Formats: sequence, structure tokens, C-alpha cells
Amino acid sequence: MNRTKSNINFSQFLNQRVTEINRVYPIITFETGFLTIECSWRLRKGNSIIVGNAEIEVEDRTDKAYVIFEEALLNNTILDVTHFEEISDLTVTFDNNIYLDVFHESSLYEGWQLSGAKGFLLVATPGGSYALAN
Repeated sequence: MNRTKSNINFSQFLNQRVTEINRVYPIITFETGFLTIECSWRLRKGNSIIVGNAEIEVEDRTDKAYVIFEEALLNNTILDVTHFEEISDLTVTFDNNIYLDVFHESSLYEGWQLSGAKGFLLVATPGGSYALAN
């Protein structure tokens, strides 16, 4: 499958720091926005996966997995955001060679929501499409 990057302007997110992580979905809070993840994800350092949502779902690994997730992202700075048209996947690039890949996976439910300043809201809608309010 060829992956086409969308033309959505994510410049408002660049250079923002991760200020908080809520373990509910997780929800990653930036200085002026947040990312709510309700689908599969993985956190990479370069080309190596350091933790993914599979570890979060294993009862005796949940806390350790969240600690890894939080240590890698808290106070880290966003360098780039890439949204792919097909299936509405998202990659957020942070400093320290950290990448958060978010994979939409449902025909019934939203996958993730990226919210920013001035009403910016990008939602991965059921079935792999997306909705943008800006």
C-alpha cells in the first residue's frame, strides 16, 4: 500500500513539549493541545520498538509499560507530525529519536483525536477516514 501524507498543517504542534500523560487511553497533553489514543500504537526509538499498547494490555506489565512510555515522552519536544490519508494513521516525531506511531484499527470506533489551539481537531473516524475541524 502506498502511503500518502495528508496536506494538513501541523505547524502549531511543532516545538511543543509533552507536559502530562494520562493513563486512561492514554491521553498525551502538550502545551496547547492533546492527543487521545483509543487504538493500537507503538513507541519507537529509531527503528526499535520500546513499548506498545500490547504491553499495556498485559496485566502484570501495565505499570512497567506506562513507566517506559512516560519516561520516553514527558518533557520531550514535538519535531514533526505526519498524518497518512490511507486508514488515517499518525506518526508524531519527538526529539531524542522518539517516534509515536498510532494505527487506526476499527470500522466501528474512532481511533484517535488530535486537538490543538483555535479549534483545531483531527479525528480518525470509524472505518479509517478522518474529520478535520480547524
